[in-house]
Amino acid sequence: MYGNKSIKNYKWRNQYIYIIILVLLALSIFLVNKLIESLNIYKSSNEFIQEDSMQVHFIDVGQGDCILLQDSEHNILIDTGSVNMSKKVLRFLKDHNVDTIDMVVLTHPHEDHIGSFKDISEKYDIDLVLKSPVIRDNYTYKNTEKEIQTKGITSLIPLYGEIFRYGEMIFTILTDANLKYEEINNYSIALKLDHMGNTFIFTGDLESEAEHNILDNRMDIDCDVLKIAHHGGSSSTTSEFLYKTSPIYAIIQLGTDNDYGYPHKTIISRLKVHNINTYRTDLSGDITVVSTEEGLSFKFEKEVNDIAD
Repeated sequence: MYGNKSIKNYKWRNQYIYIIILVLLALSIFLVNKLIESLNIYKSSNEFIQEDSMQVHFIDVGQGDCILLQDSEHNILIDTGSVNMSKKVLRFLKDHNVDTIDMVVLTHPHEDHIGSFKDISEKYDIDLVLKSPVIRDNYTYKNTEKEIQTKGITSLIPLYGEIFRYGEMIFTILTDANLKYEEINNYSIALKLDHMGNTFIFTGDLESEAEHNILDNRMDIDCDVLKIAHHGGSSSTTSEFLYKTSPIYAIIQLGTDNDYGYPHKTIISRLKVHNINTYRTDLSGDITVVSTEEGLSFKFEKEVNDIAD
């Protein structure tokens, strides 16, 4: 009797151990799947953006420029706005699930275009910085350059015609860094973006002299969406430049009741003459352009009836 009881206890103990092993194995599989799922989310944080689509966010940073471009895998930033808008920009990036930034384009070293770079670089890893050839002896410029060097971020001055590709986003440099100007704004990096046949041109604060040089190069600058240069100032966006770019839509980034009188009436009149649909961040807030193979659509933080006046 004693021997039979020992055998039964032994069998029961083996079954118990077997059940524990199965439970631990199932738990391990569950945890591994969760880990893989979390890693995939980390690698592709823009899952809210449909595959093969892109969003261009013209962020309302007051008197300044900051544009976030996203597809399902990449985040690109063109300018950062001024330092006093860094909290707004960081909140916008967080709300749009930005984890890392593939490329930052600092069009030119004016504070309202690069002022928030330090705060952004402290929060996010940045793979590449494109910058203009201008060197300035002021705090904002020196602070930005120091941050790039301290963080070990790859930076370069892009060449005319150079192409940078991220998924279906293809950026072409329109400006020639070798040309010399008296006005710093003319050193702005201008880019053309092609996504699924939808085209954008981003101009920084480019003025008429640099616009003419782009025209002289005879590159294809036809576009669907034109970011109006220098916040709608009259020293930019010549009639010839508008004619050659022939945009359907124009975006002006500027501050409400700014001290410069932007956008100047001559620019607004010029846009109307060319029959261009014009949107402004001072009136509409954040403006998002969604690009798909079917075309473009727009989203506005604030709805405004007549935005060009």
